[in-house]
Amino acid sequence: QEPIVPITSERVFKTLLSAFTIAFLEEIIFRGIIFYRLRQSMGLLWAAILSSVLYASVHFVAPDKKFKYTTFDLTAGFDYLWQVLSAPLVDSS
Repeated sequence: QEPIVPITSERVFKTLLSAFTIAFLEEIIFRGIIFYRLRQSMGLLWAAILSSVLYASVHFVAPDKKFKYTTFDLTAGFDYLWQVLSAPLVDSS
C-alpha cells in the first residue's frame, strides 16, 4: 500500500499550476499547431477528425502504475507519453 501524501497549500498550488499549464500547452499544440497545419493541407472536416483522433489517443493511453512523479516537472507528461509510446507492444517478462 502506498503512503498517503499530505495535502498542503504548496501541493495544491503546484497541482493547479501544472493543470493550467498543461491545458494551455495542449490547446496550443493541438488546436494552434496540429489542427491549423492539417486544415491547410486537408480541409476543415478531415483536420477536425484527425486532430480529434490524435488528441483522444493521447488521452486514452493506459497509465503505467510503475511511472512515478517524484518532483514537480512540467515535462513529466511528455516523459510519460514517450515511455509509453517507445515501450515494446508485448511484455516479454
